[in-house]
Amino acid sequence: AVAVLDDVGLVVVGDGPDRESLESTAAAALGDRVRFVGAVSDPNPYYQACDVLALASKTEGQPAAIIEAAQADMATVAYGVGGIPDMIEDRLSGVIVTPDDVEGLSNGLALALEHSEAFGKQAWATATSRFSMQTVATQWAELIGQVTAKSG
Repeated sequence: AVAVLDDVGLVVVGDGPDRESLESTAAAALGDRVRFVGAVSDPNPYYQACDVLALASKTEGQPAAIIEAAQADMATVAYGVGGIPDMIEDRLSGVIVTPDDVEGLSNGLALALEHSEAFGKQAWATATSRFSMQTVATQWAELIGQVTAKSG
C-alpha cells in the first residue's frame, strides 16, 4: 500500500515470527523507505515522529494503538474489523478500509496524510471523549451498578 505513494516512508514498530520475511518483502517494495524497529517499551516517540498510524490487522478488538496515536494527534487508517469502526470516525478522525483492500489502504493513507492535521485533532477529541480514564471508569461503574441491581 505504501509502495505506490511517492515520498512516503514506513516505520514498523513491533515484532513477531514473520518479521524476517516481512522485512525482506518490504525492502524489495520500498527500499530505504522502510524501517523495522522491533518491539519497544515506549512507542510514544514513534507516534510523535510519524504522521499517520496504519493498522492492517485482519482481526482486532479495540486496539490501544489507536488511542495512543490519537493522544499524539495522529489519525489512523485501519481495516474495519472488530471494534475499530467504533473507534474511528471515518474520514473525520481517520479512515476505515475494507479488509484486504490494498488499494483502499493506499488511498486511505493518502487521504489521511493529506488531512493529517484535521484528522489528528479530531482523533484526539474522539479519544478524549470516548476513552479517557474518567469516561471508562464511569462506564464501568454504570455497568457494575446495572449487573448488581439485576442480581440483587
